[in-house]
Amino acid sequence: MTRKSFAIALLTIVIAGTTLGLPTAQARQSDGIDGIWLSHGYGMLIEINAEEATIYDITSVSCTPLFDTAALQDYGVQLTIENGELIIRDDKTLYITATRLVSLPELCANGGTVSDDPELNFEAFWHDFNEQYAFFGLYGVDWQAQYDQYRPLVTAETTPEELFAILSDMLRPLTDEHISLSNGEQDFSPAISASWLADDPMPIATIFSMNNVVAQNALNGQVSFNPETFALEGDEALIANRFIFYGKLSDTVGYVNIPLETAYTEDGSDVANAGATMDRIVAEFADLETIIIDVRFNLGGDDAVALALASRFADEKRVVTTKQARDGDGFTPTREFYVEPGGPQQFTGNVIVLTSQMTVSAGEIFVLAMDVLPHVTMVGENTAGAYSDVLSRVLPNGWTFGLSNEKYIAADGEVYENVGNPPDILVPFDPGDFQAGTDQILSTALELAAQ
Repeated sequence: MTRKSFAIALLTIVIAGTTLGLPTAQARQSDGIDGIWLSHGYGMLIEINAEEATIYDITSVSCTPLFDTAALQDYGVQLTIENGELIIRDDKTLYITATRLVSLPELCANGGTVSDDPELNFEAFWHDFNEQYAFFGLYGVDWQAQYDQYRPLVTAETTPEELFAILSDMLRPLTDEHISLSNGEQDFSPAISASWLADDPMPIATIFSMNNVVAQNALNGQVSFNPETFALEGDEALIANRFIFYGKLSDTVGYVNIPLETAYTEDGSDVANAGATMDRIVAEFADLETIIIDVRFNLGGDDAVALALASRFADEKRVVTTKQARDGDGFTPTREFYVEPGGPQQFTGNVIVLTSQMTVSAGEIFVLAMDVLPHVTMVGENTAGAYSDVLSRVLPNGWTFGLSNEKYIAADGEVYENVGNPPDILVPFDPGDFQAGTDQILSTALELAAQ
């Protein structure tokens, strides 16, 4: 299971619908929101008519229905007009602008491009990556050369099984954690797992289960994740929410484990829950000298949740990262994201954040946010290097895939995509020693805390 499909599986457990922010009829008429809109970046065409909105995945050769009103409701998307442009946003970090078109493109007419034709689906897939993917150069991949190699293998007689294998092979050099392909029965990701996970059929589940090993080693097994309910069980005093657990390692050192930045609640209020959760922990740990925050086995989630968690440690408002989306041969204007003091109190004493190559996606946004704080030290390994949100796409035959279309620039001016956020103190992760009870990264953090 890929990281993306794992996250989607979690979201389907807890996601709750909210109200689509379509304006009233009067506002639509005065603001002119009805019509056809083409996004800047993101490859989306938005058709709004009265109470209905449809978003298409558009390329130069295809236009496939991606979302409708019901899907938008699930994500709490709001649509407004600002300075003549359509703004698509939610209450988190989504922000897309779009320009009005005079009419619906021919490719999008009559329901758009819906077809099982293998040649058309190959073309749509290649062009979607060619027009939206942001990191061909970073991974050293000549995408035109991939087309020249694999396009002759696809004919009108190519079977779905053969097409899936061809598309997968074409993706293999792009070892990006946020690339995935699914036909509904098979999932493929070209990401390369750590060597000790190479033969693991369920690497994501194994990584997540490492948090149980931490709980056993650091907190004497007083809490654990139930693999059937996928929730924490044990001493309620150590369970902060559905996934976050914490406890004291000594009279002066506290420990917090954050394995995800999503699925905290059943009503979708993850950001609020993240703040309340960390408020509880900060209040209980207020008199400690050091808090160790473990995100070594963090599978990501929502950037806004990551920033809410980090806000309880912020001393002042600071830039965390700027973000741009691929837009033709360039990028969209930058948008800045900040960490700033949140909640009734903040812990600004000594903080040590534990990282590894398994810290990914929104977990890395948390690391970026904590890294700009002067009282925080990073211990462990470089993170995974998968910062971009996953741009979800769909092929004319209904297959889905995801790709990275956004460039995150850290506060120090660096782009850590495919490299990962570097620690202040490098301590390699040894899975054998770790599972046997020797946690060198945590031990190093404890030695640092004692200084």
